[in-house]
Amino acid sequence: MKRASIPFALCCAASAACVAMFAASPAQAAPTWQSRVNGVIGWEGQNMPDNVLRFTLTPRLGMKIEGFPVFDNLALDGYAAFHAEGSKVLMVAEIVIPELNVDDSVRKAIDEHLEVSAVHNHLESERPLVYFLHFSGYGDPVELAHSLKAVLATAALPIRRDEDKQDADDKAPGLNVPQLEGIMKASSTAVDGVLEFSFDRPENYRLDAHLLPPAMGPESEVHFQSLGNGRAAAVAEIAVLPNEVQKVLRALRAGGQYVDITALHNHFTTEEPRLFFVHSWGTGSASALAHTLRAALDQTPQ
Repeated sequence: MKRASIPFALCCAASAACVAMFAASPAQAAPTWQSRVNGVIGWEGQNMPDNVLRFTLTPRLGMKIEGFPVFDNLALDGYAAFHAEGSKVLMVAEIVIPELNVDDSVRKAIDEHLEVSAVHNHLESERPLVYFLHFSGYGDPVELAHSLKAVLATAALPIRRDEDKQDADDKAPGLNVPQLEGIMKASSTAVDGVLEFSFDRPENYRLDAHLLPPAMGPESEVHFQSLGNGRAAAVAEIAVLPNEVQKVLRALRAGGQYVDITALHNHFTTEEPRLFFVHSWGTGSASALAHTLRAALDQTPQ
């Protein structure tokens, strides 16, 4: 088919317009380190205060604790957090590992040149039995994201991908949220059936020479799940300085509501100031549990 001819003057005018259009268009922005890390992990992490990019790493396990069926994120919410320092980032992570996969995961973390700082339980009497692996690294953000994924692969657990954004199932049915927020003296976030509270430590933390903002780990967390009729299961992780440990333990035991202290340990090895974590589990009246846990938190600065 013979093409229709275009007048030369019209062709020149069109070419000039195209050149002008491209000249006026801004250069395409280079991808940020956050978007590159998101691409490796496979979903968008949360942009937290202090320029921290954080991913919630909750496996799908269908856990029971002392025979109570619980939502996975009541007690299994691992995380990875990235904080930029120039062209490099500090990454801190805590991931859930099945009992039989612990050694493989530790070996892989070491092979990836990550610094393993803790391997331990957070709870007791949970089924299936799991451990928590804590590690960190410093360097190129994309390389660290790939290393994180390599360690996660050895855990061989499917990870929930919807916890870093709000969606329709982010409710905590059966809990009196205003009452619990009043007792805990803090606002809460509902995530997949669990009511979550977090409390930042007021100190400025460093890991080796690197800043360690609260979203990277120096914080306390308290989670509630309804068991019906005003009862709840509560899991807490309270960040304490060495001189606060005994006061927090005594407050948990003296609260008039039975709370099982399930672990006391480090999560890091080179942080300043030194920090320990008290883990606990309890069931009973939701409000009574909240009063006990608030009394324990009152032994630490908020």
